[in-house]
Amino acid sequence: MSPINTVFVVFLVNGALISAQRDDVAQWIYPDKAPWGRLKKTVYCQPDAYAVGFKQRVEQPSAGDDTALNALELTCKKRDGTGLHNIRSDSGAWGTWSDYVYCANDWTNDDFLYGVFFRIESNQLAGDDTAVNDARFICLQGSIIGAPNGGPWGDWKPITRCPEYTVICGFRLIFEDDSQAADDTGANGAEFACCRLNRCSPNPCSDNTPCVQTPGGYQCNCTNGKQGTHCVSFSSTAPDTVGVCILWGDPHLKGFHRYTNGPRIQYLCTESGTFSLLNNKLINATITIADQHWFTSATSVTFYDIDIDIGYSYEIDQSTGLCIRPSKGCEYEPGSRRRKRSLVPPIPHSRSWTVEQQQINDMAEQICQAYIDEGTLAAWNMGLPVDTMEQKYVIEDIQLACIFDTRTTGIKNIGSNSIRVLLSEGKYFLPPKNDSEYTAYVEQTAQIAEEALVEAAAHIDLIVQTLTTTIPTTTGTK
Repeated sequence: MSPINTVFVVFLVNGALISAQRDDVAQWIYPDKAPWGRLKKTVYCQPDAYAVGFKQRVEQPSAGDDTALNALELTCKKRDGTGLHNIRSDSGAWGTWSDYVYCANDWTNDDFLYGVFFRIESNQLAGDDTAVNDARFICLQGSIIGAPNGGPWGDWKPITRCPEYTVICGFRLIFEDDSQAADDTGANGAEFACCRLNRCSPNPCSDNTPCVQTPGGYQCNCTNGKQGTHCVSFSSTAPDTVGVCILWGDPHLKGFHRYTNGPRIQYLCTESGTFSLLNNKLINATITIADQHWFTSATSVTFYDIDIDIGYSYEIDQSTGLCIRPSKGCEYEPGSRRRKRSLVPPIPHSRSWTVEQQQINDMAEQICQAYIDEGTLAAWNMGLPVDTMEQKYVIEDIQLACIFDTRTTGIKNIGSNSIRVLLSEGKYFLPPKNDSEYTAYVEQTAQIAEEALVEAAAHIDLIVQTLTTTIPTTTGTK
């Protein structure tokens, strides 16, 4: 039988809402079906709503004539989680209804039904026919959902999916009416309407700026000088340039390049307080340095309207950007100290320090050299261009930071982060990576860094044990 193209107005049948035909149907899909029955009413979700779950009516095996699946009811909602309602093409004649099953319990989750397949028993000839026994649906985000009351007979048929960028928004049941005397089969299948997912409803654009559907999403048509993916009105006091700054070490700040392959300036913060790292039309980032040892106690990043994945820094650092120079208390770190280690003398011991802390202060260079040696070996194992990193003073900057922190705190493992920083810095000298390559790199870095940390810790314990037997204990001075 050919599909029925009747237009239906709104009805309420057995508690299930039946809505008018929609103008955003992209295509109908036709899953495998059994050979009996006829098409029932065509029902649609309300405008801008799509199917997110279902329940089914199934007659369980009995001593008489069995029919298995009799009816389906879909649950629909809008993308923002509102407008929850149900649609039913026909109520069937036999069996009991299951509970509802959904793609997600979070109604604001953008997950809808977009595929379906049935369990169908073939023609039993002289035996008892049941046709469709069970139904399963595929959700947009990959899960498969089904009700627990499906019939036991038949084979699962192939999955039929909606076209790309569309989801299920309506259906019509194929049902064999009660024959009174002959073998009844109940539901024999169903056909499903696929609608274009309207990503402009609700409107994601700022201040109700016009939103236009695109094949894979939407586009905001910005007006009145607004900019960005969602046409946000930016602060008039923020700079126009775009950039990102990062933090590493305690308390060392280092920004991205201002231009591709440009220098990356490193700062040292020796006063407590909150400092601005970046403030432009997209991002406002701050860092808070604590009183004790100038440790980083908090970071705050506010994204005004940014449409990039900040996990992949090679994409960001190639943009022209501005990293704000931290205010007083944060000074340019390497500069004059580069290749002049004598300018990083041992810091006078504090009266409150233990003997071990005093000794760690005196052994800072040997301890940090152990971290750098293991970090450099790990970098070689990662295939990083160590020679280039040395020429660009990357390794020396990290070593200076380690020495400073160790002498400042008297803590022997304060510089352990040097190994992770060294491997992280190395990625700036590698070609851009795609998502899977970057993920593999991060996982490999974590594993190699942990192995290097174990080796460094053992080496440092040996250094401390050896030197503490030869270094006399000193008394604290002001």
